[in-house]
Amino acid sequence: SKSFEKQKNRMLRNAIEDSLITIVCWESIQEFYSKLFPELKDKLMYVGYGVDLDYFHKPKEKKKSNKLRVLYVGNFNEKDNLAPIIDELGKFNHKDKLELIFVGDGRDFNNIKNLIIKNKLEDISTFHGKVHHSQIYKFAEYADVVMIMRNFKIPSMLPVSVIEYMAMGLPVIVNNFPELSNFIKKNKAGFVINEMSELNKLLEKLSNEPDRILSIGRKNRRWIEKFGNREKIVKEFNSDVISKCI
Repeated sequence: SKSFEKQKNRMLRNAIEDSLITIVCWESIQEFYSKLFPELKDKLMYVGYGVDLDYFHKPKEKKKSNKLRVLYVGNFNEKDNLAPIIDELGKFNHKDKLELIFVGDGRDFNNIKNLIIKNKLEDISTFHGKVHHSQIYKFAEYADVVMIMRNFKIPSMLPVSVIEYMAMGLPVIVNNFPELSNFIKKNKAGFVINEMSELNKLLEKLSNEPDRILSIGRKNRRWIEKFGNREKIVKEFNSDVISKCI
C-alpha cells in the first residue's frame, strides 16, 4: 500500500541519515536511493561482492572442440527462464555444431530434461548434477560461452554468478533483463539478446568466431583481476572506509 511504502521510505531515509556511510552491493541500488534521497547521496557507497580467486583459479587452456559449447549453471528455477531457452534451441538448424552443458539440480530439473528430449537436444546435452561451488571453475576448460537469463515476471538483482563466469574467462550471453544487460553492455563482457528469437542467430554466428570468444573471455578475466578480486576489494574497503569510520 502507499502508506506502507511511505513508512518504509521514511525509516530507510532515517537509517541512511543516521549512518556515517551506507554500503550497498549493487550499483543499481545506489542509483535508486540517490534519486530517492538526493540530499543523502554522498552517504551512499557501492562496494561490489567481488570474486574469491582462491575458488576461481585462472582458466587453463581450453580443450579443443569443433562445437560451440554452451554452459548453464544453476538450480533449474523458473527465474532462469530455461523453458523458453530450450524451446528456442530446439529450432537450431545445425545441432551438430552445438554442445549444451548443464550443471546443477533443482525442483524443475525433470521438467527441463523432458523438454530437452521433446526438442531433440538430448544427444548434444550433458548433465553433471550438483557440483560444489569450489569446483565450478573447472568447467571453463570445456565451455566456450555461458548463458544466464532472467524471467521478467520474477524480480531479482544482478546475479553474483555473472562476475564468477567472467572470472572463468567466459563471455556471458544474457537477455535484456535490466540488471543483466546493463552490466554486460557497460563492461563489454558478452552478448545481449532483446528477444529469445535472436538466440540461435547469435549462437550460429559465434560458432564461427572462436577467436572473438577467446578474446572476450580473456578480457573478462583481466577485468575481474583488476576490479573484481574480492581480496583486493576487502583491503581497499578496510583502508579507505573502515579506518576513517573508527
